[in-house]
Amino acid sequence: MKFLKFTLVALIAGITTGSSAQTEVLQPHIEKAWLKNEALKAKTFDLNAAAWNHKEAKAMYGPTVGFNLGYTLATGGRNISFPVGDLLNPVYNTLNSLTGTQQFSNLQNQEINFFPNNFYDAKVVINQPIYYPDLALNQKLKVLESEAKSLEVRAFKRQLSKEVMTATFQVESSRALQQIYQEATVLMSEAKRATQSMVKNEVAPIYALRRIDAQMAQIEGQYLEATALKNNAQNYFQFLTGDTLGNQALNTLEELPLGGITSQRLREELLQLQTATSMLALATDKENNFYKPRLGAQLSLGSQAFNFGWQPYVLMGINLDINLFDNKRHSFRKDAAKARMEAQQAQYSHTQDLIHLQVTNAETNLLIAIDQAQKFAPRVSAAQQFYKDSYTRYKEGNASYLELVDAQTQLTQTQIQYQLSRYNAWIKWSEWVYALAIINIP
Repeated sequence: MKFLKFTLVALIAGITTGSSAQTEVLQPHIEKAWLKNEALKAKTFDLNAAAWNHKEAKAMYGPTVGFNLGYTLATGGRNISFPVGDLLNPVYNTLNSLTGTQQFSNLQNQEINFFPNNFYDAKVVINQPIYYPDLALNQKLKVLESEAKSLEVRAFKRQLSKEVMTATFQVESSRALQQIYQEATVLMSEAKRATQSMVKNEVAPIYALRRIDAQMAQIEGQYLEATALKNNAQNYFQFLTGDTLGNQALNTLEELPLGGITSQRLREELLQLQTATSMLALATDKENNFYKPRLGAQLSLGSQAFNFGWQPYVLMGINLDINLFDNKRHSFRKDAAKARMEAQQAQYSHTQDLIHLQVTNAETNLLIAIDQAQKFAPRVSAAQQFYKDSYTRYKEGNASYLELVDAQTQLTQTQIQYQLSRYNAWIKWSEWVYALAIINIP
């Protein structure tokens, strides 16, 4: 058990030594996928919209200016009698008698209509918030919404990065299978030429040649299957990146994933939950502002008159709004926000445990996959040597064609097992890189 623990620790130390170099090999393909993916572009547009919403929230501290024009025509309706003649004419007559003049003329009683006829009111209105606590909260909310959109983009990029890495290794795996079957075809072609010579010299029976032909046909069918797998993998890679994977794209990649970086970063899923909790906290702060006053100023510059006359005026006012009582509705809303915050925190803990489990499983799967590939590697050399020996003995007449075919089949299967286990280790490495959030996502 101590030896096993030491082996695992050493293997993990090896894994965390060169991952950054390996991710750099794949980084160009990942960045192509980021640029090409339409769904990611849509999320980026959403992020831009959130940034503009934040700027709008900041602009709410400034004044607003509007123009208003009202014009009325009226007829009929209620009139009010104003007996100005009955009230003042006796006084004016007395004054005229005393002075012996007609200086004070008599007045007519007036009828005043309530509706203003041919009247206009044109004004420019300026509103300026002075103290609005909710404006600050709204600005903070827009900042958090922008952060949430940014984290959504980063999470999508990370998932896309994993898909690109997996697709890359699937293409390389199918290419390796193609290469193995091509090499097997070459080996069987050499065996066929040797067998033809042996049949001609009556050293080997004719059905030995037929058996080798059947083996070559089987290899050709397997090669066609590998070609179909490669084409499908290449098509998916092109769908992700908009480009094909060149034959020399991963030449600098290590045989097995024994490199890595660094320390684990906080996953975007957890950061999104933290941001959501902060947004819920703002809802609590808003209810705490219930009794705080709201103060604003208004300035009107205009003119109003009948018959399009010019009568300018200036009107300035202060608006003060204070909530006094709402039957505890704001208190209930605050309690509800606190309950949602507690639910969010519980969700955070649950997600944290899930990610920890994902990291543990990814690490275990990677170590096992590397161990499997390392065990297959020496078997390939042994199978190659066994085939060479069998082929030599076959040409010398000391081995049957069945032994030669069996040696070739064993060599091909061993090579396939190694290459599949090798690229399976790389795919598990991709999952491990994703789980630990190793790739830096801008």
